[in-house]
Amino acid sequence: MKTVKLKLSRVKSKVRKEYIKRFPLSLAPHPFSLYEKLLVQLKSSYGGDARFILMPEHGQGMAPDSDVRIILRHDLDTDVCLRQSLKIAAIEERYNVRSSWYVRVDEYQYSISDCNEIVAELVRQGQHVGLHAAPYIYTDPLKALREAIVTFEERFGFRPPTFTVHGILSTPIIKKRRVAFLQQLSQSQDGFPFCDSVRHTYDLAMGDAHFTGRGNTYLARNEWQRILNARRGQSILILNHPCYWGKDGIRTSAGTL
Repeated sequence: MKTVKLKLSRVKSKVRKEYIKRFPLSLAPHPFSLYEKLLVQLKSSYGGDARFILMPEHGQGMAPDSDVRIILRHDLDTDVCLRQSLKIAAIEERYNVRSSWYVRVDEYQYSISDCNEIVAELVRQGQHVGLHAAPYIYTDPLKALREAIVTFEERFGFRPPTFTVHGILSTPIIKKRRVAFLQQLSQSQDGFPFCDSVRHTYDLAMGDAHFTGRGNTYLARNEWQRILNARRGQSILILNHPCYWGKDGIRTSAGTL
């Protein structure tokens, strides 16, 4: 018991040091106005030298002398993410940008039927919609991924062109299984959809799911500053979870599957 408590203490200490190092810009739930400010600053920083692109285009790779490319990615992890999703999409609509949205079909946090209208509306707006999954928690990860792809296609009427890997705040064993799954996926010849965890990763990234160690997630100030100083030919990922935004957002989803 003492050993377990000591290990937990060390983990919390490490998280806390990382939190101080990153210097939080905002603790969740973040105001929607901050997301709007982010879009404004990205547009003003790069002007005509930047393009907001969807995940399939990112999957094609990019020439080193091309414009700065910005990928807005939204992972719909929880039912709160679903409820907040179209509010985020409305902000993007005002600034004439499109993004890539990823929904789950595992029925853990929400029912697939809850997604139908949201997915249809995102597609109508010209947004990209793909699969969000955690196949590595299953005995046969590639089989689990195939099944999730089939379920997605059956329920939404199209095959997911891309998918993203759902991250779980987990044990070293789970993390090891995730790494092994991504290696399997990179070597597979089965024609799986593009996954940004395997190929064409990003030069710069900003996420909203850093943990303080005290029950909050936060946006890191140093990441915000870095993404505003990209060079031509670089790609930027903005990873967003709508559940952490708006007055109805939550502080953290840590510990949930």
